Amino acid sequence: MAAGLKLIQRIHPLGWLLLVLLVLHGVYGTYDVLLLRPQAHHLWRQADCISLAWNYYDTTWNLFEPAVHNQFAKDNLSGRSAGEFPLLYWFVGLLWRITGPRELLYRSCLFVFHVLGTIALFDAVRRISGSAFWAGCIALLVHVSPVLVYFSVAFLTDVPAFDLVLIGWWCVVRYGEEHRIGWWWKAVTCFALAMLLKMTAGMSLVALTIVLLSATIWRTRPSMLWSLFAGSIREWSPVLFGYAAVLAWYAYAAHYNALYEAKYTFNALWPIWDLDAVSRERVWRVGVDIVLPQLLDRSLQVVMLFAALVFLLRIRRQHRQIVLFVGALLMGVLLYILFWFQALDNHDYYFINPMILVVVIAVLAVHTLQRDHPGAARSPWVRAAAIGLLLYNMAYTNTNMAMRYDGSGQLSVMELWPRPSTKEVDHWNGVGLGPLKELVHIRPALAALGISPGDKVIFLDDGTINASLVLMGNRGWTSFGWGVLDPGVIERLIERGARYLLFADDQWFSDPRLFPYLRSPMGPLGKVHIMDLRSEERAVTCVAILDQGARTMAEPMMRLDTMACSLGSNTWCFNGGEYPFEVVHPVAPEPTALFSELFVQARYEWDLPPNGDAELVFTEDGPDGSVSYQQVELQEGLVAARFVVHAADPKVTNKLYIVHRSAGGFRIRDLRIEVVHYPGSGRKSPG
Repeated sequence: MAAGLKLIQRIHPLGWLLLVLLVLHGVYGTYDVLLLRPQAHHLWRQADCISLAWNYYDTTWNLFEPAVHNQFAKDNLSGRSAGEFPLLYWFVGLLWRITGPRELLYRSCLFVFHVLGTIALFDAVRRISGSAFWAGCIALLVHVSPVLVYFSVAFLTDVPAFDLVLIGWWCVVRYGEEHRIGWWWKAVTCFALAMLLKMTAGMSLVALTIVLLSATIWRTRPSMLWSLFAGSIREWSPVLFGYAAVLAWYAYAAHYNALYEAKYTFNALWPIWDLDAVSRERVWRVGVDIVLPQLLDRSLQVVMLFAALVFLLRIRRQHRQIVLFVGALLMGVLLYILFWFQALDNHDYYFINPMILVVVIAVLAVHTLQRDHPGAARSPWVRAAAIGLLLYNMAYTNTNMAMRYDGSGQLSVMELWPRPSTKEVDHWNGVGLGPLKELVHIRPALAALGISPGDKVIFLDDGTINASLVLMGNRGWTSFGWGVLDPGVIERLIERGARYLLFADDQWFSDPRLFPYLRSPMGPLGKVHIMDLRSEERAVTCVAILDQGARTMAEPMMRLDTMACSLGSNTWCFNGGEYPFEVVHPVAPEPTALFSELFVQARYEWDLPPNGDAELVFTEDGPDGSVSYQQVELQEGLVAARFVVHAADPKVTNKLYIVHRSAGGFRIRDLRIEVVHYPGSGRKSPG
């Protein structure tokens, strides 16, 4: 027993911290998350980061040539675009040159760096407070914040920037202890790198600059008064160098984006004054009900507010430079919330770097406790309360991770402990991948079809810049930022190298703008339809059954209950009737076809809105009953319908007809009916 106790006592406090972190993230399931594809919550931004790393993996070693998968730059010829300084993406890309593009490695690098930031925070607080216990408690604080835990392995640069700030503060503490200018250079370097990774991480450096400026202006002070800065030119040199480096990169990024005419990142303000009163109230409610609990649980929010109140009550006992720093940092956070107020609408990662204010308040609270109430700081009851608070918040964060990674959309408040609010559960149940879910594990299937990573693709169901392209591993285009179905766009993309068109929503089959590009299918992969845009060997057989404008008609039997009208040969007028139009067996069997489709396009007009069903119907019937029944609702205006032919059996008949349960008259203009047979071995339906 005694030997075991001695062994425990011989373990360094840092060893205990690392052990707790390993166990904690085991409970969170972080090690399982390392193996996951990018998740639904802010998939857009995650995919951008992966895409930038991928560019350095398979395109260039040049740090100053960032690019993404979406070929939206320079007239759709390139993916070159710049945002934050791409040092992280460049580093991961170089590692991938050794290992291949493994998202596991990317996540692991982020996690290791977050642990390094935690160690820096631990040692800094230990030096300030003299207590390894309280240093460990504050270090664990950044591991019981759901937003920090989630994004610490979620590809974005926000948490690495935050970790660089923590390392910078460790250097500041060393500078305060030793006053060796080398530590101040290292601190500013970390802060500047943090700003380069994420501009919002510059709050600490800006606040420290204000303190340095005050020390420079008011240099006369009693020699016994503690001061972090002396206000010398030696202290200003690294600061000016740091700001110059940050400005130089963002000036280069602006030039780079102007040169290639593309921006993947949002660089403007989202201020409160751009919203009307109703929108401000809505955003504020989302911020309070959803975003704020992602930063800290209510229990820690109360503790931090109490700590801030104690600091204010003891402000006369605080050093002037510390008071000025805290005031400047608080003002920076408040201004940030006003300038990026709209980010409260579910953009939780925008508030990662302002969390440095929480860390500063916690450190000052521990320092005050150690200085003014050393007995309470060492009290087993106080320490037990701190441990209990951390344990509860660990459970809270674990519950939050369960909601973030669940993905079923069916979580219940009763299944979770500690129980979150109903609003939180409803929010996370509404987060999903949508049509992109089909792409998460599609890479091997694409390879089996002969679609290589070098083939450029168009994915229609994606309004983000890179998400679908990253999930597939192909460069190309999404629906982001333009009308991809506008006249001539797809043709231009084919000229730029587009090889395949993909989509998961069957409604695209009814869009007449896509009809010319649906005639060389590769067959569906799950719900994802793949069309070969440039294949010459996959020619289709197309049979025009009826073309009203050209006055051509094939042989199928047709019943047409029209009435006389003087609107031209391209128009048929109907006086109502439940089944006014019928084509019997428009699709002749083609046993060698991979599958067949029936396309119908027309313009439908009515005298009065139908008071019953108005549908275009295609049916297949065999000796044993119905094979298929497909219908499209008729809406006034352009009608474009696509029907899959399920049977190639001569014994199965098919029929196309209109159901119109209305007493009102209607007209059909420019009707065209077309059958397309897709060649292949073995019959397979995409429907």
